[in-house]
Amino acid sequence: MAKTHYRHLIVRAVTGNRPAMVWRVIDGTALDRICERLVEAERAAEILQAKGYGKPGLLLHEVAALVPQFSPGIAALADLE
Repeated sequence: MAKTHYRHLIVRAVTGNRPAMVWRVIDGTALDRICERLVEAERAAEILQAKGYGKPGLLLHEVAALVPQFSPGIAALADLE
């Protein structure tokens, strides 16, 4: 979902059913940062699912919990191959 779509959803959730463009946002920078984080989280979940972790519908923290813990020893073995 695009950042602007998240922005409109947030404004509508707070202000009611009227179009988000009707309302003046006091701290647009903070709202933009929140929306960017949502876009990043959505993309991270897509990447993890493409690599075989989780499935659509799981929350991001549930998908992340399925990823094996990083071990420097295992990474060193991978470099030897």
